[in-house]
Amino acid sequence: DSVYHEADKRIEEVRLNDAANQIAGSFSGGMKRRLSVAVSLIGNPSVVYLDEPTTGMDPINRRHVWDVIEAAKQDRCVVLTTHSMEEADILGDRIGIMAKGRLRCIGSSVRLKSRFGGGYRISVSCGDNMSKSLPQCIKIKEMFKKTFMVEVTEESKAYMHFNVPNADDAVMQNFFEQLEASREALCIVDVQLSMSTLEDVFLNIAKQSEKEEAMSLNRTANVMLKTGEIVGVLLGNEEELVSPLGTTFRVKWGTDEDGNLIAADTEERGGQTKSIMVTVPEGVQAGELVEVEVEGHWEVEE
Repeated sequence: DSVYHEADKRIEEVRLNDAANQIAGSFSGGMKRRLSVAVSLIGNPSVVYLDEPTTGMDPINRRHVWDVIEAAKQDRCVVLTTHSMEEADILGDRIGIMAKGRLRCIGSSVRLKSRFGGGYRISVSCGDNMSKSLPQCIKIKEMFKKTFMVEVTEESKAYMHFNVPNADDAVMQNFFEQLEASREALCIVDVQLSMSTLEDVFLNIAKQSEKEEAMSLNRTANVMLKTGEIVGVLLGNEEELVSPLGTTFRVKWGTDEDGNLIAADTEERGGQTKSIMVTVPEGVQAGELVEVEVEGHWEVEE
């Protein structure tokens, strides 16, 4: 009787009562996952291993299984692997992040966010049709760089996102007061503040591991500068470099969908200045446009 009672209890916990008499092979992927969670808890083990227990579940059942796991971990050790940062954040008392086959860090969610996250994420909007060249956008970026020494992390037509390191309360308060005072002049319509997410932590850890591997193997990537010049750069190198044509630049690295390191953007300045003389073909009238081909990077003096 105790065996049947235990089985009924576990089936009820994962909401499989209506399918209790069906063959497990006919279950959907999400139902099989719920059944696996129920089976793992039978016998009241002191240690439970769960490998991506909520993959394939709809949001409602996933939340319910999280409740089951949360209740189960009160009197036992649960080791859970997942690709869901939300799941790890909600369920994990201690979270370890693996990248390139190595355990890179371990600690509580708050500790990892504080140590490896960006501190805070501040998002600023100047309307629905922003561009990098708008004077107000440039001014806002300058304010962030002056106060926190950070560049814009992500930019869209609606928002500029900045990862700001943990700062003194007085510094944060003073900055937001300046931002509020400049709201009208800079056409600011919205400002959002949030703590770095566990996903930010994971991406930072994955990016750093990619850099370490790339630099240890001396892997390079061709980077196209804004001048059109293509330069070979050691993957992960964030030092200031000079191209063959004299452009000083620094590469900002990111990762693609597969986690591979890619050049996300470049910061550039300088370059060689050359004087050139253009002879206008006969018959060209004043005001007409003349097509001129110039090789390399040139700054033309009129």
